[in-house]
Amino acid sequence: MENKKRKELTEIEKHLIIRDCLVNNGEAGDSHLTFHSAEYVANKWNKSNSQIRRIFYYWKSENSYNHDEKDIFKSKKAKIVGRKLKLTENVNESMKNVIREFNGDITYRKMETEMNKIGNNICFQTLNKYSNQIGIKSVNFYSKPKLTQINQIERLKFVLSQIDAQDKNNLIFKDHQQRVHLDEKWFYLERLRKSIKLIPNEENDIKFDTLQSKGNRTKLMFSVAISEPSETCNGLISIIPIANTENTKRSSINRPAGTPILVAQSTDHNVFYDIQVRKDGTIDNILKKYGENENIIVQIDNAPPHVGMNTLNEINNYCRKNGYKIKYETQPPNSPDLNILDLAIFNSIQKRVDKLKFNCSNLVDFADNVEEIFNNYDKETLQSCFGHLYSCYNQILIHLGSNQYSSPHCGIRTKCENNQAINTVDINYDKYIELKGFCKAALSR
Repeated sequence: MENKKRKELTEIEKHLIIRDCLVNNGEAGDSHLTFHSAEYVANKWNKSNSQIRRIFYYWKSENSYNHDEKDIFKSKKAKIVGRKLKLTENVNESMKNVIREFNGDITYRKMETEMNKIGNNICFQTLNKYSNQIGIKSVNFYSKPKLTQINQIERLKFVLSQIDAQDKNNLIFKDHQQRVHLDEKWFYLERLRKSIKLIPNEENDIKFDTLQSKGNRTKLMFSVAISEPSETCNGLISIIPIANTENTKRSSINRPAGTPILVAQSTDHNVFYDIQVRKDGTIDNILKKYGENENIIVQIDNAPPHVGMNTLNEINNYCRKNGYKIKYETQPPNSPDLNILDLAIFNSIQKRVDKLKFNCSNLVDFADNVEEIFNNYDKETLQSCFGHLYSCYNQILIHLGSNQYSSPHCGIRTKCENNQAINTVDINYDKYIELKGFCKAALSR
């Protein structure tokens, strides 16, 4: 059904309406508009009683028709009814000072108590409304690694080394299609806390997850290797469960004695070395994806199993002896935001693992399902994760190697859908040269 536009009144029609109002107003004259006069004129002009009154009293107060009819006929009802909030400048500054005093970690009830101490008796509901007016918002806050001055310089130097400066007018980050990110992660089958949606009157039908012990959840460690997807490689290099197969020593209702089962295992330098060099290990999977002629860099963190006991040099020597063009390198210390796995992939996979609660009866099923999740990880999501990594690179450049920045939102998915570059650098060439000189001077001290 088409919306019919209200017919606009002309200036002549408005004057005629006012004349009819004055003629039929009797002894009241132009002091006020009587009910009978307004009703008569409204029926005559086929308008509502309220519209006639608006025209009359607008003429009486302004005695001018220089405004549009929309101004005359607009509703006088406020959008928010009720007592208006009186947010004064004093209250505004007091709220901000209280929030600064607690570094933002304060509830509205606690804010009410603090405001009462300084003479502003305002309830917490009103403080909540004031916060919305001011523009105060709540954000999730996570602790970050503590960085030394040397750590910040090394982070900045690492990010600068990832910039391709061949075109001075268009700096870009080098793609990670031949840089493999490698790390280990415990994946848990049960979650200790989660948010669910409740249907009204069905609260009692919810089945709560049960655990024998919170400290004994079903978990398994995986070694994961990922690179940026390309036309020839989907970026999913390998996911290897870190576990041993052992025979049960006693019989139970679930299995007889001597049945082989999977037992979760943590990693040390021997386990890490074995996972890299064994058949179907990380190096073997890299060669299957890229072949033996590609120069591949494997980026790892500075965990003791990776760098302790000369493990890193032993793996590089193994690759060199076998003619593999694979080199293992460490990222700057205390920098999980420089590894795509710690930055995004591990959390993304864990959220998918949370849905496996009723599909796994043992660790073998759990390992198979996690591997299936990894192998079905979509290329578009993986590409957007690397776009987020490049955005973090830009933030590190802006903050001179510090990690005191908020996680950036740069429309990565939209850029990927529109085939736009996601690895652009936010600084110009002069700033790039300046930062390189800054790092060189700082490290030479």
